[in-house]
Amino acid sequence: MENKRVSGGVPQLGRIQLKRVRVERTSAPNEAAPPPAMPLRRRAMVVESDQPVRDAVAACLPDDVFETYVFSDADEALENFEEHGAALAIIGRELSGGTPGNAFCRMIRRSGKGSTTGIVLMSPAYRDVQLAAQDCSFYGADAFLALPAQTEALIAQVQLAVSRREPVERLGVLPSELARRIDSLFDALETIDYYRLLEVEPQADIDAIKKAYHRLALWLHPDRHARLKASHPHAFEKINAIFKRISEGYNVLVDDNRRRSYNLGLRKRGALRLSGDRQSSREERELALCKTDDARAHVLESLEARSLGDMEMAEEAMARALETEPDNEALALILDSIRKLLDVVNRGR
Repeated sequence: MENKRVSGGVPQLGRIQLKRVRVERTSAPNEAAPPPAMPLRRRAMVVESDQPVRDAVAACLPDDVFETYVFSDADEALENFEEHGAALAIIGRELSGGTPGNAFCRMIRRSGKGSTTGIVLMSPAYRDVQLAAQDCSFYGADAFLALPAQTEALIAQVQLAVSRREPVERLGVLPSELARRIDSLFDALETIDYYRLLEVEPQADIDAIKKAYHRLALWLHPDRHARLKASHPHAFEKINAIFKRISEGYNVLVDDNRRRSYNLGLRKRGALRLSGDRQSSREERELALCKTDDARAHVLESLEARSLGDMEMAEEAMARALETEPDNEALALILDSIRKLLDVVNRGR
Protein backbone atom coordinates (compact mmCIF):
# COMPACT_ATOMS: atom_id res chain seq x y z
CA MET A 1 0.00 0.00 0.00
CA GLU A 2 1.23 3.50 -0.75
CA ASN A 3 0.02 7.05 -0.94
CA LYS A 4 -0.56 8.12 -4.50
CA ARG A 5 2.35 9.87 -6.11
CA VAL A 6 1.42 12.24 -8.91
CA SER A 7 4.12 12.54 -11.57
CA GLY A 8 4.48 15.42 -13.97
CA GLY A 9 3.26 13.43 -16.96
CA VAL A 10 -0.23 12.94 -18.26
CA PRO A 11 -1.72 9.79 -16.71
CA GLN A 12 -3.08 7.02 -18.90
CA LEU A 13 -6.21 4.94 -18.34
CA GLY A 14 -6.45 2.09 -20.83
CA ARG A 15 -5.55 3.66 -24.18
CA ILE A 16 -7.22 7.02 -23.59
CA GLN A 17 -5.25 10.01 -22.32
CA LEU A 18 -6.65 11.56 -19.21
CA LYS A 19 -6.61 15.25 -18.73
CA ARG A 20 -6.49 16.40 -15.13
CA VAL A 21 -9.43 18.52 -14.16
CA ARG A 22 -9.99 20.64 -11.11
CA VAL A 23 -13.13 19.67 -9.24
CA GLU A 24 -14.59 22.63 -7.39
CA ARG A 25 -16.05 21.86 -3.96
CA THR A 26 -19.28 23.73 -4.49
CA SER A 27 -22.78 22.48 -3.85
CA ALA A 28 -24.94 21.64 -6.82
CA PRO A 29 -28.24 23.51 -7.18
CA ASN A 30 -30.93 22.32 -4.79
CA GLU A 31 -28.42 20.22 -2.82
CA ALA A 32 -27.66 20.92 0.80
CA ALA A 33 -24.07 22.05 1.39
CA PRO A 34 -22.05 19.78 3.69
CA PRO A 35 -21.89 21.01 7.29
CA PRO A 36 -18.69 22.67 8.51
CA ALA A 37 -17.91 19.68 10.75
CA MET A 38 -17.41 17.38 7.76
CA PRO A 39 -13.71 16.56 7.18
CA LEU A 40 -12.18 18.53 4.31
CA ARG A 41 -10.46 15.46 2.86
CA ARG A 42 -11.83 11.94 2.75
CA ARG A 43 -9.98 8.67 2.63
CA ALA A 44 -10.06 6.96 -0.79
CA MET A 45 -8.78 3.57 -1.98
CA VAL A 46 -7.85 2.54 -5.52
CA VAL A 47 -7.54 -1.25 -5.84
CA GLU A 48 -6.28 -2.36 -9.26
CA SER A 49 -3.66 -4.92 -10.34
CA ASP A 50 -2.63 -3.05 -13.52
CA GLN A 51 -0.20 -0.40 -12.26
CA PRO A 52 -0.63 2.15 -15.10
CA VAL A 53 -4.40 2.05 -14.65
CA ARG A 54 -4.09 2.15 -10.85
CA ASP A 55 -1.78 5.17 -10.90
CA ALA A 56 -3.85 6.97 -13.52
CA VAL A 57 -7.06 6.61 -11.53
CA ALA A 58 -5.35 7.73 -8.32
CA ALA A 59 -3.86 10.76 -10.08
CA CYS A 60 -7.31 11.88 -11.21
CA LEU A 61 -8.76 12.10 -7.70
CA PRO A 62 -8.53 15.72 -6.51
CA ASP A 63 -6.00 16.16 -3.68
CA ASP A 64 -8.13 18.76 -1.96
CA VAL A 65 -11.01 16.26 -1.67
CA PHE A 66 -9.38 12.84 -1.18
CA GLU A 67 -6.42 11.36 0.65
CA THR A 68 -5.80 8.48 -1.75
CA TYR A 69 -4.13 5.11 -1.14
CA VAL A 70 -3.42 2.52 -3.83
CA PHE A 71 -3.35 -1.29 -3.63
CA SER A 72 -2.53 -4.01 -6.14
CA ASP A 73 -4.61 -6.79 -4.57
CA ALA A 74 -7.67 -7.34 -2.41
CA ASP A 75 -5.92 -8.93 0.58
CA GLU A 76 -3.78 -5.93 1.45
CA ALA A 77 -6.62 -3.55 0.67
CA LEU A 78 -9.06 -5.41 2.93
CA GLU A 79 -6.63 -5.39 5.84
CA ASN A 80 -6.20 -1.64 5.45
CA PHE A 81 -9.93 -1.06 5.05
CA GLU A 82 -10.80 -3.02 8.18
CA GLU A 83 -8.42 -0.83 10.16
CA HIS A 84 -9.09 2.59 8.65
CA GLY A 85 -12.27 2.41 6.54
CA ALA A 86 -12.74 4.65 3.50
CA ALA A 87 -15.27 7.08 2.07
CA LEU A 88 -14.51 5.88 -1.47
CA ALA A 89 -13.26 2.63 -2.99
CA ILE A 90 -12.53 2.32 -6.72
CA ILE A 91 -12.02 -1.36 -7.50
CA GLY A 92 -10.90 -3.15 -10.65
CA ARG A 93 -13.15 -6.09 -11.45
CA GLU A 94 -10.30 -8.30 -12.67
CA LEU A 95 -7.86 -8.29 -9.75
CA SER A 96 -4.96 -10.72 -9.87
CA GLY A 97 -4.34 -13.00 -6.91
CA GLY A 98 -6.91 -14.69 -4.74
CA THR A 99 -9.98 -12.45 -4.51
CA PRO A 100 -11.73 -11.01 -7.62
CA GLY A 101 -12.63 -7.34 -7.50
CA ASN A 102 -16.39 -7.87 -7.52
CA ALA A 103 -16.14 -10.31 -4.60
CA PHE A 104 -13.93 -7.82 -2.75
CA CYS A 105 -16.62 -5.20 -3.34
CA ARG A 106 -19.16 -7.40 -1.58
CA MET A 107 -16.74 -8.03 1.32
CA ILE A 108 -16.38 -4.29 1.85
CA ARG A 109 -20.10 -3.68 1.62
CA ARG A 110 -20.89 -6.35 4.22
CA SER A 111 -18.16 -5.30 6.63
CA GLY A 112 -18.82 -3.15 9.67
CA LYS A 113 -17.36 -0.04 8.02
CA GLY A 114 -18.68 -0.61 4.51
CA SER A 115 -22.18 0.82 4.69
CA THR A 116 -21.03 4.43 4.19
CA THR A 117 -18.35 3.67 1.57
CA GLY A 118 -19.07 4.76 -1.99
CA ILE A 119 -17.88 1.96 -4.30
CA VAL A 120 -17.08 2.21 -8.02
CA LEU A 121 -16.35 -1.01 -9.93
CA MET A 122 -14.33 -0.56 -13.13
CA SER A 123 -13.57 -2.90 -16.03
CA PRO A 124 -13.28 -3.03 -19.83
CA ALA A 125 -16.06 -5.63 -19.58
CA TYR A 126 -18.44 -2.90 -18.43
CA ARG A 127 -18.87 -1.75 -22.01
CA ASP A 128 -21.61 -4.35 -21.60
CA VAL A 129 -23.95 -2.16 -19.56
CA GLN A 130 -26.18 -5.07 -18.58
CA LEU A 131 -23.21 -6.91 -17.03
CA ALA A 132 -22.18 -3.74 -15.22
CA ALA A 133 -25.67 -3.22 -13.80
CA GLN A 134 -25.85 -6.86 -12.69
CA ASP A 135 -22.50 -6.62 -10.92
CA CYS A 136 -23.47 -3.41 -9.14
CA SER A 137 -26.73 -4.91 -7.96
CA PHE A 138 -25.31 -8.28 -6.90
CA TYR A 139 -22.05 -7.13 -5.31
CA GLY A 140 -23.26 -3.87 -3.76
CA ALA A 141 -21.40 -1.27 -5.85
CA ASP A 142 -22.85 2.23 -6.22
CA ALA A 143 -21.52 2.96 -9.71
CA PHE A 144 -19.46 1.46 -12.53
CA LEU A 145 -16.87 2.72 -14.98
CA ALA A 146 -16.25 1.15 -18.39
CA LEU A 147 -12.55 1.26 -19.32
CA PRO A 148 -10.96 3.02 -21.11
CA ALA A 149 -12.58 6.22 -19.84
CA GLN A 150 -12.15 9.97 -19.70
CA THR A 151 -11.37 11.76 -16.45
CA GLU A 152 -14.75 13.48 -16.52
CA ALA A 153 -16.52 10.11 -16.57
CA LEU A 154 -14.45 8.86 -13.63
CA ILE A 155 -15.15 11.96 -11.55
CA ALA A 156 -18.87 11.78 -12.34
CA GLN A 157 -19.06 8.17 -11.12
CA VAL A 158 -17.04 9.00 -8.01
CA GLN A 159 -19.40 11.85 -7.15
CA LEU A 160 -22.38 9.57 -7.74
CA ALA A 161 -21.00 6.82 -5.49
CA VAL A 162 -20.04 9.14 -2.63
CA SER A 163 -23.36 11.02 -2.79
CA ARG A 164 -25.33 7.79 -2.59
CA ARG A 165 -23.65 6.95 0.71
CA GLU A 166 -24.06 10.39 2.29
CA PRO A 167 -26.06 9.98 5.54
CA VAL A 168 -29.56 11.44 5.18
CA GLU A 169 -29.28 12.96 8.64
CA ARG A 170 -26.44 15.22 7.45
CA LEU A 171 -28.66 16.74 4.78
CA GLY A 172 -31.13 18.18 7.30
CA VAL A 173 -34.12 17.55 5.04
CA LEU A 174 -36.05 15.17 7.32
CA PRO A 175 -36.76 15.04 11.06
CA SER A 176 -33.64 13.77 12.84
CA GLU A 177 -35.23 10.63 14.26
CA LEU A 178 -36.65 9.61 10.88
CA ALA A 179 -33.37 10.40 9.09
CA ARG A 180 -31.38 8.35 11.60
CA ARG A 181 -33.75 5.43 11.15
CA ILE A 182 -33.42 5.61 7.36
CA ASP A 183 -29.62 5.73 7.62
CA SER A 184 -29.60 2.81 10.05
CA LEU A 185 -31.83 0.65 7.84
CA PHE A 186 -29.91 1.49 4.69
CA ASP A 187 -26.60 0.69 6.39
CA ALA A 188 -27.95 -2.71 7.49
CA LEU A 189 -29.70 -3.58 4.24
CA GLU A 190 -27.10 -6.14 3.11
CA THR A 191 -26.69 -7.77 6.53
CA ILE A 192 -30.21 -8.43 7.85
CA ASP A 193 -32.86 -10.97 6.89
CA TYR A 194 -36.48 -10.29 5.94
CA TYR A 195 -37.73 -10.89 9.49
CA ARG A 196 -35.44 -8.31 11.04
CA LEU A 197 -36.14 -5.92 8.18
CA LEU A 198 -39.89 -6.09 8.81
CA GLU A 199 -39.33 -6.18 12.59
CA VAL A 200 -41.26 -9.43 13.10
CA GLU A 201 -40.43 -12.74 14.76
CA PRO A 202 -39.65 -15.78 12.55
CA GLN A 203 -42.83 -17.40 13.94
CA ALA A 204 -45.01 -14.39 13.04
CA ASP A 205 -48.30 -15.17 11.31
CA ILE A 206 -49.49 -13.44 8.15
CA ASP A 207 -51.61 -10.88 10.03
CA ALA A 208 -48.61 -9.77 12.09
CA ILE A 209 -46.48 -9.50 8.94
CA LYS A 210 -49.14 -7.41 7.19
CA LYS A 211 -49.43 -5.07 10.17
CA ALA A 212 -45.65 -4.64 10.29
CA TYR A 213 -45.51 -3.90 6.57
CA HIS A 214 -48.25 -1.27 6.73
CA ARG A 215 -46.64 0.31 9.80
CA LEU A 216 -43.34 0.69 7.94
CA ALA A 217 -45.12 1.99 4.84
CA LEU A 218 -46.58 4.86 6.88
CA TRP A 219 -43.15 6.46 7.22
CA LEU A 220 -41.07 4.82 4.48
CA HIS A 221 -43.25 4.67 1.38
CA PRO A 222 -41.47 6.65 -1.38
CA ASP A 223 -44.68 8.55 -2.20
CA ARG A 224 -44.47 10.22 1.22
CA HIS A 225 -41.07 11.65 0.29
CA ALA A 226 -41.64 12.50 -3.37
CA ARG A 227 -40.41 16.08 -2.87
CA LEU A 228 -36.89 14.72 -2.28
CA LYS A 229 -36.78 13.21 -5.76
CA ALA A 230 -35.92 16.59 -7.25
CA SER A 231 -34.12 18.34 -4.38
CA HIS A 232 -32.14 15.43 -2.88
CA PRO A 233 -32.34 12.49 -5.31
CA HIS A 234 -29.81 10.32 -3.48
CA ALA A 235 -31.77 10.56 -0.23
CA PHE A 236 -34.88 9.57 -2.18
CA GLU A 237 -32.97 6.64 -3.73
CA LYS A 238 -32.07 5.39 -0.25
CA ILE A 239 -35.69 5.49 0.87
CA ASN A 240 -36.78 3.80 -2.34
CA ALA A 241 -34.13 1.07 -1.98
CA ILE A 242 -35.20 0.34 1.60
CA PHE A 243 -38.88 0.15 0.73
CA LYS A 244 -38.23 -2.07 -2.30
CA ARG A 245 -36.39 -4.52 -0.04
CA ILE A 246 -39.18 -4.35 2.56
CA SER A 247 -41.73 -5.08 -0.18
CA GLU A 248 -39.58 -7.95 -1.44
CA GLY A 249 -39.46 -9.44 2.05
CA TYR A 250 -43.18 -8.93 2.60
CA ASN A 251 -44.11 -10.68 -0.66
CA VAL A 252 -41.96 -13.67 0.30
CA LEU A 253 -43.14 -13.98 3.89
CA VAL A 254 -46.87 -13.86 3.13
CA ASP A 255 -46.53 -16.68 0.57
CA ASP A 256 -46.30 -20.04 2.36
CA ASN A 257 -44.24 -21.84 -0.28
CA ARG A 258 -41.81 -19.00 -0.88
CA ARG A 259 -41.48 -18.49 2.86
CA ARG A 260 -40.53 -22.15 3.35
CA SER A 261 -37.93 -21.89 0.59
CA TYR A 262 -36.59 -18.71 2.17
CA ASN A 263 -36.44 -20.24 5.65
CA LEU A 264 -34.47 -23.19 4.28
CA GLY A 265 -31.92 -20.96 2.60
CA LEU A 266 -31.66 -18.71 5.66
CA ARG A 267 -31.10 -21.56 8.11
CA LYS A 268 -28.84 -23.74 5.99
CA ARG A 269 -26.82 -21.21 3.98
CA GLY A 270 -27.39 -17.89 5.70
CA ALA A 271 -29.07 -16.57 2.54
CA LEU A 272 -30.60 -13.22 3.48
CA ARG A 273 -32.66 -12.90 0.28
CA LEU A 274 -34.71 -15.40 -1.68
CA SER A 275 -34.09 -13.93 -5.11
CA GLY A 276 -30.86 -15.07 -6.72
CA ASP A 277 -30.14 -17.67 -4.04
CA ARG A 278 -29.75 -21.20 -5.35
CA GLN A 279 -31.36 -24.13 -3.63
CA SER A 280 -29.18 -26.96 -2.40
CA SER A 281 -28.82 -30.01 -4.63
CA ARG A 282 -31.01 -32.08 -2.29
CA GLU A 283 -33.78 -29.48 -2.35
CA GLU A 284 -33.62 -29.25 -6.13
CA ARG A 285 -33.60 -33.02 -6.46
CA GLU A 286 -36.60 -33.63 -4.19
CA LEU A 287 -38.65 -30.81 -5.69
CA ALA A 288 -37.88 -32.07 -9.19
CA LEU A 289 -39.49 -35.40 -8.27
CA CYS A 290 -42.89 -33.74 -7.81
CA LYS A 291 -45.42 -33.47 -10.60
CA THR A 292 -47.86 -31.07 -8.91
CA ASP A 293 -47.61 -27.79 -7.04
CA ASP A 294 -49.42 -29.30 -4.04
CA ALA A 295 -46.82 -32.05 -3.71
CA ARG A 296 -43.99 -29.51 -4.03
CA ALA A 297 -45.53 -27.45 -1.23
CA HIS A 298 -45.59 -30.48 1.09
CA VAL A 299 -42.03 -31.46 0.14
CA LEU A 300 -40.87 -27.93 0.95
CA GLU A 301 -42.61 -28.22 4.31
CA SER A 302 -40.81 -31.53 4.92
CA LEU A 303 -37.44 -30.03 3.95
CA GLU A 304 -37.99 -27.10 6.29
CA ALA A 305 -38.90 -29.46 9.16
CA ARG A 306 -35.76 -31.52 8.54
CA SER A 307 -33.64 -28.37 8.62
CA LEU A 308 -35.10 -27.73 12.10
CA GLY A 309 -34.52 -31.33 13.20
CA ASP A 310 -38.26 -32.01 13.53
CA MET A 311 -38.45 -35.47 11.95
CA GLU A 312 -42.05 -36.09 13.00
CA MET A 313 -43.24 -32.99 11.16
CA ALA A 314 -41.00 -33.94 8.23
CA GLU A 315 -42.66 -37.37 8.06
CA GLU A 316 -46.17 -35.91 8.20
CA ALA A 317 -45.44 -33.41 5.43
CA MET A 318 -43.84 -36.01 3.17
CA ALA A 319 -46.79 -38.35 3.78
CA ARG A 320 -49.14 -35.57 2.59
CA ALA A 321 -46.97 -35.15 -0.51
CA LEU A 322 -47.32 -38.86 -1.24
CA GLU A 323 -51.09 -38.68 -0.71
CA THR A 324 -51.16 -35.99 -3.38
CA GLU A 325 -49.15 -38.19 -5.77
CA PRO A 326 -49.78 -41.79 -4.59
CA ASP A 327 -47.99 -43.35 -7.59
CA ASN A 328 -44.79 -41.36 -7.06
CA GLU A 329 -42.30 -44.09 -6.10
CA ALA A 330 -39.45 -41.62 -5.58
CA LEU A 331 -41.40 -39.74 -2.91
CA ALA A 332 -42.32 -43.06 -1.32
CA LEU A 333 -38.63 -43.93 -1.00
CA ILE A 334 -37.87 -40.58 0.64
CA LEU A 335 -40.75 -41.07 3.07
CA ASP A 336 -39.45 -44.53 3.90
CA SER A 337 -35.97 -43.16 4.66
CA ILE A 338 -37.46 -40.45 6.88
CA ARG A 339 -39.45 -43.05 8.80
CA LYS A 340 -36.37 -45.23 9.29
CA LEU A 341 -34.43 -42.25 10.63
CA LEU A 342 -37.35 -41.29 12.88
CA ASP A 343 -37.46 -44.85 14.21
CA VAL A 344 -33.75 -44.67 15.09
CA VAL A 345 -34.32 -41.35 16.88
CA ASN A 346 -37.30 -42.71 18.84
CA ARG A 347 -35.42 -45.83 19.92
CA GLY A 348 -32.59 -43.67 21.20
CA ARG A 349 -34.84 -41.64 23.48
